[in-house]
Amino acid sequence: MKICASLLLAVALAIVPFSAAIALAEDQAPKDVSGIWSVNMDGTQQITLALHQIGDKIFGSGKSLDWNGALMGSMQGEDLDITITVLTQSGIVSTRLSGSLENNSLSGNFVKADDRGNHDSGMFTAVLVNEDTSGYSPMETAVTEQLPAEKSIAEKANSEQSGVNQSENRQLDAQVSDERNTQANDNVKTGSKPMTRRLGSRSYTDVHSMSGYVPESLGVGFFGDGTMGIGGASMG
Repeated sequence: MKICASLLLAVALAIVPFSAAIALAEDQAPKDVSGIWSVNMDGTQQITLALHQIGDKIFGSGKSLDWNGALMGSMQGEDLDITITVLTQSGIVSTRLSGSLENNSLSGNFVKADDRGNHDSGMFTAVLVNEDTSGYSPMETAVTEQLPAEKSIAEKANSEQSGVNQSENRQLDAQVSDERNTQANDNVKTGSKPMTRRLGSRSYTDVHSMSGYVPESLGVGFFGDGTMGIGGASMG
């Protein structure tokens, strides 16, 4: 009997630490914070977060009245630590939330800073709105159209001068075209041939009109034109 009692006592003493270890591990396991959360930033700003969770990894999206952002972080037990990054028209803004989960609500501290050195800090509270993130949609933000920069005085002058030159060139081309058309019409009416154009000090000869002609000095001719064999050797 004493031996059995000792064995039972030993087993009980072994089970207690094991059970305590299991309970401690369960307490340290990351709590599930997946869902849509409404966050109040020290009473000055209201933002909405869509949190997705895989193990202790947190990722998702955030939005406010005039921006959309991306977030990432971790969940250790009941402790949340995430950072929201936002690209605004004035630069990049990062906000870090560090808090604890209790009864489907989060509370803790935040620190905000931008790429120009401005910063802010305070307290935040958050409540779970919906465990289903499928209803989250980004904020529709207005896109500001960037107007082209005003041209300098020099650029304006160059642009105006370029416009004048282009206009003068178009007028000159039109004048030359009109003169050519007039000359062509006159040639048709009078039956005269086009005037010989001069390149330098020599006359330009239209070789197309001399098709079939071979100088006699070459001694080469074509059958039927009376030049075959004249002046020496002949082809054939």
